[in-house]
Amino acid sequence: MLRALVARLSCVARHLTPHKGHPITPVKNLDNSENSSSSAIRNGTDIKKWFRTFSKKPGSNWEAFPDEEIKGDVSEEGFRQYVKKYLEELRKDLT
Repeated sequence: MLRALVARLSCVARHLTPHKGHPITPVKNLDNSENSSSSAIRNGTDIKKWFRTFSKKPGSNWEAFPDEEIKGDVSEEGFRQYVKKYLEELRKDLT
């Protein structure tokens, strides 16, 4: 299960950095967490904005993830598990 999660999240990661043929998608934590400078930098580019969670209602925005190929496989719970595992591994590496 962890291997599958890492594979899915590596697909998510391709949206965070430019890769040939894949869009750049800055991931915001909340729908209201973007400032005017962040917004302006996207003008005239193919960079899409996407956010994980809503500021004024419960739930997450994973169902609107911009990659149709994997959006059914990503979730807030999966993201949290990935972050927890990543931080645990980082802590082990530092000790």
